[in-house]
Amino acid sequence: MKNSQVERTPFVGLVVIAVIAAVCIGACKHPDPEPLKIATKNAYYFWQIEADLPPSKDLLAAHSALLYVRLFDLDAEGGTVKPRAVRHAVRAEYEIIPVVYMTVKALRIQNEPEALARKTLRLVRELVTSANPAEIQIDADWTRSTRKHYFSFLNALKQELKESRLPWKVSATIRLHQLMDKSMGLPPVDRGMLMIYNTGRVTDPLEKNSILNREKTMAYLRHAGSYPLPLDLALPDFAWAVAFVHGSFHALLSGVEQENARPHILAIDSYRFQLKKDLSLGGMLLPENTVLRFEKVDSQDRMEILKELKSLPALADRRLVIFDYQKERTSRNMEELERLFQLAGSRP
Repeated sequence: MKNSQVERTPFVGLVVIAVIAAVCIGACKHPDPEPLKIATKNAYYFWQIEADLPPSKDLLAAHSALLYVRLFDLDAEGGTVKPRAVRHAVRAEYEIIPVVYMTVKALRIQNEPEALARKTLRLVRELVTSANPAEIQIDADWTRSTRKHYFSFLNALKQELKESRLPWKVSATIRLHQLMDKSMGLPPVDRGMLMIYNTGRVTDPLEKNSILNREKTMAYLRHAGSYPLPLDLALPDFAWAVAFVHGSFHALLSGVEQENARPHILAIDSYRFQLKKDLSLGGMLLPENTVLRFEKVDSQDRMEILKELKSLPALADRRLVIFDYQKERTSRNMEELERLFQLAGSRP
């Protein structure tokens, strides 16, 4: 019996250690956040014009069945507004919302909003062939000087939808400065998409993170609860590098992260790096001594910003939309995004 007891002791010890380890692992995991119940549906933007839309299984794996798809841009050429960067026809097995981006130059053209609305809707209908969307979204950074023409275009688009007997709603993006400044006016649309990113000055060499500056964003969001339109919410999940040459802004390198340049950079401080030699990044040749600022979204900042919106007026069908879907990056950040959706209380 004595020998048998001695032989069993190591096994019992291993069991105890395994139990303690399991308890520790469970305690160390992030607890599920208490839902704020400020959104009901998850969605993504798809901004890449030349890329194919994700298959439904990939979108569902990202906890969504709704995609806001950029179809084309409206840009100015020779005093008129014309479509640019037109993607191929959209075919999807899930719900999509077509998005048309209107450039600042296009907003300055002050003629024929009715004709532009007619051409815009015609092209959208040509491109969206496999779905009957419930909404069309116009993305534009209007100002006091351009709002009159922009709002005329939106009214003309709504009228064109009515005459075409299409039950689509019209939504418009709302940037934070438009949310805060009441003199910017209210776009004549059914709902707004609050764009909670690009909160800093990307061209400022002293800016630390222009994608999502938590302190600056909080100041804007205090005005969200009193905005007279129903608001959906868009939060960022992207990265870029900002290049400065001789102290001046040089280029914005979409999708470039610190890992892409790690062997070729020297740290200047916690957020700026200097190239040790000429280097091609993001399809651009950068000279030696270029200063790079690598920006991405801090997941905790994003969670805290969402908490700031808990006092928004209730909206039965509010969407929480991530900008933007890119399969590799979205998959890599899926755990963080899933926690964000859980916090919002939204579902696919």
